[in-house]
Amino acid sequence: MSTTVIAASSQEKLLRGELPNTVDVAAAAKIGQILAERMKLKEIPAVAFELERGERYHGKWKALVDSLRDSGVKLI
Repeated sequence: MSTTVIAASSQEKLLRGELPNTVDVAAAAKIGQILAERMKLKEIPAVAFELERGERYHGKWKALVDSLRDSGVKLI
């Protein structure tokens, strides 16, 4: 069982004005940075990450995960 503690979306009012495109790799990287900041505020040191069957680690997923990792979040 899992529980959602924090969330971030490219559709948030603050981000829509900041991002020229909310569905590209750059937006995914920005979401990763925001998630990392929110995790630090809640003192969450790590996150579990699992792809669904058939999904590949590239593009937006890679940008999101790399951004989390670059921000100091540990991936389990």
